[in-house]
Amino acid sequence: MPMCLVARIDSALEWPDEEIVVNYLGNDLTLRPPTETQAADVHIQFADGESFDSTEHYYEIVSRFLSAMAWWHGCPASIVAYHVSSNPM
Repeated sequence: MPMCLVARIDSALEWPDEEIVVNYLGNDLTLRPPTETQAADVHIQFADGESFDSTEHYYEIVSRFLSAMAWWHGCPASIVAYHVSSNPM
């Protein structure tokens, strides 16, 4: 089963009210809004055959995406926690 990185976000950015997929650097990032029990987060699926060893690569993609968004909108954004999952979103 494909793995994905799930990054919980702390941000002053306007976050979508519904789950959306955006493409950044050739990767699909799924942005999910906060709920009553969970903070906003970003999911990125690992390429087929990649394992836990690829975590740093995908963490960097999400970090760069947030950095670009924060710069563009002039407000902070950061990853406060992350984990790797083999569960589908």
